[in-house]
Amino acid sequence: MSRLRNYPHFERQSVFSASQSDLWTMKGFIILAFIVSVICPAVYMQDVFVYGTLKKGQPNYFRMENTSNGQAVFLARARTVEPYPLVIATKHNIPFLLNAPGTGQRVYGEIYRVDQKMLEFLDKFEGCPQFYQRTKIQLEVQDGDAEGENTLKPGSIEEAFVYRKTTYESEWLQKPTYESYDANGDHGLKYIDSDTESTPDTSSATQQNTAEPIIMRDSVYTGCGTAQCDMTNPQQ
Repeated sequence: MSRLRNYPHFERQSVFSASQSDLWTMKGFIILAFIVSVICPAVYMQDVFVYGTLKKGQPNYFRMENTSNGQAVFLARARTVEPYPLVIATKHNIPFLLNAPGTGQRVYGEIYRVDQKMLEFLDKFEGCPQFYQRTKIQLEVQDGDAEGENTLKPGSIEEAFVYRKTTYESEWLQKPTYESYDANGDHGLKYIDSDTESTPDTSSATQQNTAEPIIMRDSVYTGCGTAQCDMTNPQQ
């Protein structure tokens, strides 16, 4: 220590060198963080509740598994906190969750955690916002097989996006309601994939001009990811 006092220039030089080293280390971390953010941008995930043909074992489930559409991770089975009318309508026998809380049944479905790419795909696939409207819904978790941060506790109340109908024909409220949709159920209304049909769906559900009265329910609209949606080809 006494020797260092005899060489004050050496002591100052050592401190300066250490400060420079710390500065370069900090710059290195900043540059590395920037590179990682560009190459591997943050992935924002959203929870989506599906109740129709996108469920496991149903005609359109393969779209949830197709990674070219985006990422979808199954979290749990759940049912709506409030009852809703789940009906089957149009000539394609499509399942619709009508935005009429308090009527119908508590509807069973599945919660998936999806990335932005899959959410945008689902918006287009569901014809949102012209045909279905993507809104938030309260759900009671039943069970699941997810692990880690994706684990949802049975009995807990969760919120997720859902594609439902806020505008529909009044006669739809008179249709039978279901608590769990199955394309091959005993209702006898076999689901028809409009992608495989050569003629477009001209039913009143996909037309703006109809003689039937239309019911419009207020709902919190959260917006859809696609600028243009195909309203003639919804496949819920």
